[in-house]
Amino acid sequence: MKARRPSGLTQVDESKVTPRRDSAGAAEDDDDDLEEINPPQVLMGTTWKLFKVSPMYKFETGKAALQKYGQLLTAYMQAQQDTGTGVAVGRSASAGAAGERARFSELDDVAISEEDPEAIEITCGGLDARGTPRLRAILCSVGATEVPPKGFTRLPLLLVKGAAAHTDALSAWLGFKFDCTVTPMHLQPVDLIWIATEWAAPPLEAPAKQQRALELLYTPPATATGMSKITYTVQPSAIRGLQQAILEESGATTAITEGTGFVEALEAHFFDQFSVKLAAMTLSRVGTYAAICGAEGRLKLMPLDGALKEDSLLVLQFLTLLTARE
Repeated sequence: MKARRPSGLTQVDESKVTPRRDSAGAAEDDDDDLEEINPPQVLMGTTWKLFKVSPMYKFETGKAALQKYGQLLTAYMQAQQDTGTGVAVGRSASAGAAGERARFSELDDVAISEEDPEAIEITCGGLDARGTPRLRAILCSVGATEVPPKGFTRLPLLLVKGAAAHTDALSAWLGFKFDCTVTPMHLQPVDLIWIATEWAAPPLEAPAKQQRALELLYTPPATATGMSKITYTVQPSAIRGLQQAILEESGATTAITEGTGFVEALEAHFFDQFSVKLAAMTLSRVGTYAAICGAEGRLKLMPLDGALKEDSLLVLQFLTLLTARE
């Protein structure tokens, strides 16, 4: 799969994460030979819990190895159930229904370049009333440049949808089997600012159904009374107008997509209208046309069409790079 790399975070160097956009929000195309980007639909419309995973020792991606991992995870969860410390995946380690066993498989097209390793999808716990696995997890590495130590595999970003007991069992098994650590990811306000800035509004020519408003959710300090949150919603047309104004004032496109200036401008406008200082509060969730992200480590990728599909992968690239932060 061939895709453009964002031209561009140091600390994480955020300026290298996403493509530069013009004042109308369109991504600059630096590769005329792009193949069609088709992120798997399984990623879209699901609220994922984010985890970071340290390099995994002797993790293999061959078909036989993945099949073996499924068997081992099934047996591990069954043992947890038998000792009363976990949840069931099947009625017994040997006789559980086939649909209730854990499975590992490769997941294509979770990548922005041919250098990205194949993503791994993990399902287990049988099907719920809607016919979806009780636990689905995706291990991936999108756009990472770090080379793991010899004998290790680096798939640092783990997306999980499932009950806490299933999630805990999977995390414990991965750590035990591959000598790695699996820890919940939390996003800092500056991370959310970058997401809000980079995917603030889709291009003007994007379909109407993708002209989603930017939503910023602020949490007041504990000392504040009378309010539990403030939701600030800005329509795409107003965002593009603000981007154009910043461009004209600064004379440089980087002012739109670098730093905190864009969100600061929105906060200043809110203060002018309502005399409320959002900067004195905590930005705890952002919703953009490409993704909804929360400080507690929740992610929902929004369905996108055409050229905008790549933005889903660029969000995952940003999160992959954040896993390297201490």
